[in-house]
Amino acid sequence: MKGKSSIMDKTPKRYRNYIKTEHAIKESLVALCNEKKSINKVTVRELCERANISKSTFYLHYADIENIFETVGDKFLITFKDMFDELIKSKPEDFMVYINQVFDFINESSELIKIGLTLNKPQNYFIDGLKNQLERAVQNSPYLADTNMDKTQLLVEVKIISSGIIDFIIDRLREKKPKRLDRYAPIINNFLNTWVASLENRNQ
Repeated sequence: MKGKSSIMDKTPKRYRNYIKTEHAIKESLVALCNEKKSINKVTVRELCERANISKSTFYLHYADIENIFETVGDKFLITFKDMFDELIKSKPEDFMVYINQVFDFINESSELIKIGLTLNKPQNYFIDGLKNQLERAVQNSPYLADTNMDKTQLLVEVKIISSGIIDFIIDRLREKKPKRLDRYAPIINNFLNTWVASLENRNQ
C-alpha cells in the first residue's frame, strides 16, 4: 500500500513539472523571437539556455522549434473553428458579428499565437486555418442564401474576399507598432455590404 501511495504522490508533481517546462519553453521562445525579430534566428540551444532546461528535456516535448508553433496552432484553430460553428448556427444578420469575433479572438490570443500568425512561410497553418473558417462563415451567411449567382463564380469570389481580409489582418499584425484590429471592422463591414449589393445587382 505504501508503494502505491508513493507512486500516486509523485504523479501530480511530474505533471506540474511538465506544465512548468511547457510554460518556460513558450515564454522563452516569445522572448527570443521578440529580441531577434525572427523565428529563423532562434536555435534550440539558445531556447534551452533561456528556459533553463536540457536539450533532451526539450526533445521530450517537441521535435523542433517549428513544432511548438504547430502544436499551439492546432489548439488555436480548433478553438477558432468551434467558436465559428456556434456563430454560424446563430445565423447573424450582419457581417460585423463575424468580423468582431475574428478581431476579438486574435486580440485576446497569446503572444506566441500572434508570432505564429506573422511567420513568413509559404504555408502558414495559422493563416490557412483562419482563411478556411472565414470562408465557411461567409458562405453560410444569410446574405448569400437567396443569390442566383453561378455557384462557381460565387465560391471564387468568397475565397478571394476571405483570403484578402485575413491577409490584411496579418499585414496589420506585422507592423512595427500594430494598432487594435477592431478599428478596421467598420471598413471591412462596409466593403462586404457593398460586395453583397453588387451580387444583388448582378442577379437582376
